Amino acid sequence: MRLTTIWTMPNMTLAERIRRTVDLAAQTAAVRLPKRVRYWAFIQQGAAGIPPNAIVPEVRFMDVLARIPGGPD
Repeated sequence: MRLTTIWTMPNMTLAERIRRTVDLAAQTAAVRLPKRVRYWAFIQQGAAGIPPNAIVPEVRFMDVLARIPGGPD
């Protein structure tokens, strides 16, 4: 979503506009990181989201994203 779209949509609360603006800034910053940094951040967060007793090929990606500490609400 573009910044102009976020701030011109009617009936959106200020808190929601700010949350979406922060998410857009985080996405823009993440895209500009070097590929190696993004890769290792992905590996670390994936390891944090998989329980120690899980069989790795059977773990769904969406389950891992839901378990990542400090992830979006």
